[in-house]
Amino acid sequence: MANGGFSVFRGTLKRLAVDAEEEPARAAAFQWAFPGFLDPPDELIVRSGNPTNTSPPIRRRRYSGGSLVSARPLPRGRYATVCVNSDGDDHWCLCQELRSYAGSALRQKIYAYDLGESSVRQRFEESGWLTGRRLGLHFVDPNWEIYSRYASIGDSASINARQPGFWRTYLDYIVETVEIDDVVDLRLPKSADWFYQTFRKGFGEVWRKPAGESTVRFQDILPSLLSADLGGSLVTDAIGVCLRSLGAQGLIYPSARCDPETVIDGGTFRWATGFNFVDFRGVGMSASELGGVRFDDPDPWDIGFRWPNLRLEVAELSEDRTLAEQWKGSWRVLGLRQAHEQFWEAGGLLGGRDIGEWEQQETDIRGEFVRELNRRLKEGAAPTEE
Repeated sequence: MANGGFSVFRGTLKRLAVDAEEEPARAAAFQWAFPGFLDPPDELIVRSGNPTNTSPPIRRRRYSGGSLVSARPLPRGRYATVCVNSDGDDHWCLCQELRSYAGSALRQKIYAYDLGESSVRQRFEESGWLTGRRLGLHFVDPNWEIYSRYASIGDSASINARQPGFWRTYLDYIVETVEIDDVVDLRLPKSADWFYQTFRKGFGEVWRKPAGESTVRFQDILPSLLSADLGGSLVTDAIGVCLRSLGAQGLIYPSARCDPETVIDGGTFRWATGFNFVDFRGVGMSASELGGVRFDDPDPWDIGFRWPNLRLEVAELSEDRTLAEQWKGSWRVLGLRQAHEQFWEAGGLLGGRDIGEWEQQETDIRGEFVRELNRRLKEGAAPTEE
C-alpha cells in the first residue's frame, strides 16, 4: 500500500547553516530576530506541575508529528527548500519561510534577501556587501534592541550599522544535491493521489477523520495543508506521524508562504516551485510508539484559505479538454506570497514572542546595556561596542 506513493527524489535542497559554536554572534542575532524558528529550551518541555511527564513540544514543526507523541518535534536541520536547479535557486522560498518566524520584543521589521540569487547578486556586489550562499538580513531597529545585544557578544566585524535604526548581517545556507529513496513527493500526481487516498478519512486507529469523505481530489485538501499557522496544525502532525510509521524517508510538500506550483506535461513532471522537504530518515515510528496515539478529528477538510484573494487553479478542471488532458496533474496556488507580504508590511507576525509560551520568555539578556544604548540614542550618539 505504502510503496504506491513512494519515489526516488533526485534533486537539490537548500537549508540554513546556523552554528552557534562557530558563529556565536550571528547565531545569537538569529535567535533574537527569529525566536520562533529555534527549538524551545529544555525546561519548557517539562510540565510545571508534574516533572515526571512531558507536555507536547511547544514549537510545532510541519509534518513532524511532535504534538501527537511524547517527543520533541524534528530539529530544524531536517527541513529544506526544494530548488529548481543545481545552482540552488528556490525562487526565494527559504527567505519567505524564515520571515514567518521574525519578531523581537519590540516587533521590528526584518527583511531577508537571498544574496545567491542572480536578481540581487549584482546590486549587492556593487554596494560592497557580501554575496554568495548567504541570506542577507536587514533589520529596521529604531531602538537598537537587537543590535545592542548583538554588539554585546563582541563580533562587530560581520555587521553593518552605518544608518541609524537600520543594520544588517547575514546567515549562511547549504546547497546540496541528493538522492533519497522512498520519498512522498507531492509535486508528482501519482504520489499526490496516493497521499490523498491514504489520508482522506484519516489513517486507521491513529487518526479518525470521518468527515473527510466530502472531498474528491488531492487539491481539495490543499487549504488544510497550507495552514498559515506556524508549524502547521494537528492535521499535518497526524500526517507526519503516519508517514513516519509507513517508512517514508521524506516528504516534499507545498510551502505555506510561497505560491506552490507544479507543472506536468503529457504525464511527465517538468518543474515545480514553492516546495519544501522534511527528512524522515532514521526517525521512523514503530507500532509500540503509535500505540498511544489517538486523534479523533471530527472536522472536514478546510474548503477555503485563511488569506483573502487566494486562487487555486487545477489544470484538469479547465473547460478546454485538450489542454486539460495535456497538463493533467498540474496545479498552482496564486496570491499566497503576496498575502503574506501584505500581512508583514502591515506589522503582522506569525512567529516570535506572540506564540504560546514564547511570549513569556525574556529576550533582553543585557537589559542595562540596552538602556545605556537607548540613552545614547536619545542624546544623538550612535551605539558603539562595549
